[in-house]
Amino acid sequence: KKADLRQDQKMRNLEEDGWAGRLTFTAASNLVYKEEKNKFVVKRVKYGSDGDSVLFLQRLLSADHYYNGTLDGHCGPGMDASIRVCQKALRLKVDGDAWNDFWAAYLNLK
Repeated sequence: KKADLRQDQKMRNLEEDGWAGRLTFTAASNLVYKEEKNKFVVKRVKYGSDGDSVLFLQRLLSADHYYNGTLDGHCGPGMDASIRVCQKALRLKVDGDAWNDFWAAYLNLK
């Protein structure tokens, strides 16, 4: 749902293009601990996680048609399944754990 992503971009005073690129991701500073040598260290999202990082990932996966559940900031069974489908598409280890390798591959930062 690019509209949700555009709304988030508008709130952060970014170009409202509906694409979750590097600037959008970086601007979501509550997700990024630091940038070091072009690598982002981000909060981990996995089954049972709650909060802004989960909501942000839900919006991204929803915009890319991996997730069609409620945008509620909770990583339940539907979100876990969506992460796993996306991991498989990215040829990553399929474990439902969205962390550094997942974010780097998904946002094409490697």
